[in-house]
Amino acid sequence: MPALGNLRLSCKELESETLWYFTQTYFREVNFMPSKYALEALFAMSKSRMAYYVRTLGLGPPSNDQSPIVFHNVKPRSKGKKEKIRSEMYEYGEVNREMRAVGEDTFLIRSALQNLRWITKLEFLDPFTCYCGTCLPHRSYGMHYLYKTVGSGIARFSYGAELEASQSLAKLFHVALHACQAADLRLECVDAHIRHFPLPISDEIRFTGFSTYPLQFPSVRPRENPSNSAFADLTILKLFIAHTETTRNDIGYVRLAHRIASFLVRAPKLRTLALTFGEVDGSAFILEDIAGQLSNLRELELIGLRITWDRLCNALCCVRTHLCCLKSWDFTLTDDKWCEMLAWLRDSMQRLKEMHLRPSPMYDRMGIYYQGDALKDFLNETIERWEKTKGERT
Repeated sequence: MPALGNLRLSCKELESETLWYFTQTYFREVNFMPSKYALEALFAMSKSRMAYYVRTLGLGPPSNDQSPIVFHNVKPRSKGKKEKIRSEMYEYGEVNREMRAVGEDTFLIRSALQNLRWITKLEFLDPFTCYCGTCLPHRSYGMHYLYKTVGSGIARFSYGAELEASQSLAKLFHVALHACQAADLRLECVDAHIRHFPLPISDEIRFTGFSTYPLQFPSVRPRENPSNSAFADLTILKLFIAHTETTRNDIGYVRLAHRIASFLVRAPKLRTLALTFGEVDGSAFILEDIAGQLSNLRELELIGLRITWDRLCNALCCVRTHLCCLKSWDFTLTDDKWCEMLAWLRDSMQRLKEMHLRPSPMYDRMGIYYQGDALKDFLNETIERWEKTKGERT
């Protein structure tokens, strides 16, 4: 493969003919770890002509370089080799810790995004979910270097301990959104929506560090209005809410709801919103408080929501004019009024064409899925079936 790459660059005609395919394959979507090695490469790439072709930037998975070092089943050939690998991994962690401490990671991200002018999607990558040490999916630049070069293919930093605030994906989200605003990028999608399957959501909270750093958004700039906001073209927003100090006290989730609602005002074209609640305390209040900014939504996705049916219906009143798709997984209806909720959706959500509902595992109840033009009939059948099941249990 290196020989083919050199051949392409040695012939201008061949390079010209293959440029579109090359850039579409390797540069339209790029992913980088938040390590010093990877972020320096991101900055270098941003200064090259390949920056023009980048449309999606993925950041992550977060560095867990302060965790204990573990070796896989393949053991080093000597004790000296094992100690050498340990030393190199500790040095790798120290370099990254210093980078974060002095704000060099922020500088590199901001500098790179000043050059990546054509990005429309910003994505935050959750940690790999493969626990087999021999098949790590090296989806992000810097992962292969860490595993194969620093760890010699047999050692890695273990997952399990909660990440520090400086390592958190929430901090990376904060830094990157500020950098996008400073660079006047016209983002259309911001995806920090962690997909925790097949991992338990508690593991995903630890692995991402979302519990150690609050969800923050860039401040409104002078003379900014919804039409000239850096987020005026944003149509898709996906968030993970799990900061412990924010979601476990009244003041914390009131302020968080205010921050989210204020950001939504700056995104008048928003059509898809996804919220994952890693901490359920305050989830009902947050949804109710931001509902007034959701009137133009077409798709709403809620994971880990804990709410009563009447509060849910009050929040959904704000979106019923345009909402076409409603998805909710790990959903807890605290008053157990499932049939009443479905009846309200049937009677009030006239434009709804697609619905995914999967109750929390604590309920002995099957989820429902429907997509089509006969949702009202489907909900009637579901209500009848659930009422019959409820009657048999009593």
